[in-house]
Formats: sequence, structure tokens, C-alpha cells
Amino acid sequence: MLEFKNIEKRFDDGTTALRGIDLSISKGEFVVLLGPSGSGKTTFIRTINGIIKPDRGTISSVDEEKFLTDGKSLRKQMGVVFQDFNLVDNLSSINNVLSGLLFSSNKILSSLYFFDRKQKLQALECLEQVGILDKAYARVSTLSGGQKQRVGIARAIVKKPKLLLADEPVASLDPVIAHDIMSLLRDLSKRFGITVVCSLHQVDLALEFADRIVGLSEGKIVINTKPSKIRIDEIQTMYKGKTKGLTFGVNKKNGKN
Repeated sequence: MLEFKNIEKRFDDGTTALRGIDLSISKGEFVVLLGPSGSGKTTFIRTINGIIKPDRGTISSVDEEKFLTDGKSLRKQMGVVFQDFNLVDNLSSINNVLSGLLFSSNKILSSLYFFDRKQKLQALECLEQVGILDKAYARVSTLSGGQKQRVGIARAIVKKPKLLLADEPVASLDPVIAHDIMSLLRDLSKRFGITVVCSLHQVDLALEFADRIVGLSEGKIVINTKPSKIRIDEIQTMYKGKTKGLTFGVNKKNGKN
């Protein structure tokens, strides 16, 4: 379980991005963060992965053996999926996936992309799990956006993380590919018991794939419930009526518009 207690963050320009965030996330849960631009979604994710240090509050987890770990220890057990893929275009897919093992391998050898057979097989297995094994030795620059994100996901899971963070992972993809990527992330979460925290701006995808939706507005949690219990008027209020361009669609999971 992940536990966030009174997380606050204020930037140098005076902007308060997070205001007393209290949240518990269960092991294997797929949590989607929703909220308008500037609501604190990205700041919250960057606080979890250590890019941003909160001004106040604690982040901790309890593992399977009931041992309490702090945020620093937790970050060693997490993978990250980026909005812009964050891949090296002139490298092959498999080498991009292997880069996910850089901090758990011999630093000198791994920096030169010298990985052992076991690690390469592990990377190939991850590419197979995301449905792109046939592109293992293709240069990333030749791949489509959806294929690049699959490589990014394979890189994130190659070290067998307990937590997966995804910051707007489908923002640059067309609706069909975006749905496929979200389906893949949820499948990996359920198959391997990976806890996922994913920020989105597509409301319909959140309703379909999330176990729980956490809505943020001005740095505060204003929604924290299962998709089946959420009301569209709550979402409209969270976005302050600025719902033009938002996709609500059909909640296939619960059969609701």
C-alpha cells in the first residue's frame, strides 16, 4: 500500500501546486488522476518519483512483508512511462528497453550497452509482453507513436517494478491507439500486480480503465471514488464548466455515458 500524508508543494513563483494531499493506494490498484491544466497532476507524479521534493508531508509504502519504506526506497521499485516517450531514437528498441536496467547493472558496462544474455532475454520478454517483439532490433526512429510508447512501457517494466507512474501516456496518440495503450497498461497491472498511478485528460478513458479516479483542482483532491460512482456533474465542476474538448464517451466498463 502507498500512503501520502499532507503533501504540499509551493514553487518559487508563489504558485501552490499541492495542498495537503492525503491519499492511500492499495497494491495492484489502477488509479487515474484527472483535473484541468495546473491542477497539480504532474507535480504530484513528479513528487512521487523524486523529481520534485515536497515542502511538507510524507510518502511511504508497506511491502508484502509489511516492512515500511520511505519515498527514496520506493523510487527504486518504480517504473515511469513518459508522455513524450523519452527514448533514444538512434538506438534499437531492445537497447532502449535495456536502458531501464542501467541503475541495477554494472555502471561502466551498461553505459556502453554491454548487457548479459539474461538481461537481453528479459528485455525481449518485455517487448513480447507489450506486443512489439518483431521490432526488437528496429531503430526507434522508424517506429510509430504507439509503437514507441510500447517500447517505453517495456523499458518501465523490465526491472519488474512494484509501482508504475504514467504521466499523460496517451496525450500524443490518436484515440484508437490511446485506447490500446491504456488497455495494455491495465492488463500489465492486473497480470503482474503492479500498482499504477496514471494522469489523463481523457475522461472517457479514466472511466473505462481506472479502479479509482482521483480528481485534482487547484492542488486539492476533490474527487476520490470508483468510476461507477462518479457523476458527470462532479467532473464538470472540477473543470469549472470548461469541458469543451474533453472526451466523455461511453464508459464501457460500467455501461454509462
